[in-house]
Amino acid sequence: MPGETLTVQVPFEVAEPTPDVVFGISIRDQRGTVVYRGDTAEQLQALDVPVGAGRVDLSFESVPLLEGAFDIGVTVADRRGVVIDVADQAARFEVMNPGHATGMVDLDLRAQIRSPILD
Repeated sequence: MPGETLTVQVPFEVAEPTPDVVFGISIRDQRGTVVYRGDTAEQLQALDVPVGAGRVDLSFESVPLLEGAFDIGVTVADRRGVVIDVADQAARFEVMNPGHATGMVDLDLRAQIRSPILD
């Protein structure tokens, strides 16, 4: 999955228009360690949810994780922080690492030979 996008689709249904909804997402590894946690308020996105059923897509341009299984949690709250709904283990995804790097994150390592610095 390194270099690939990830989209988490969060369905919802509301009985009345709800302004300034904050959608949060967390990604945890197999040990429960938080790899990422963020929300739409941090991204300065005010999301007004209309009446009825809908979906919000939470997307990442790249997912630089190495091999492992990861759980996704989703939180829905109002702008004041009052939690409306929580799904701690809403989904799970797995990453297969075809390379030789180990750890949790696929960092872009580069090396360059330079001439010695002369004093």
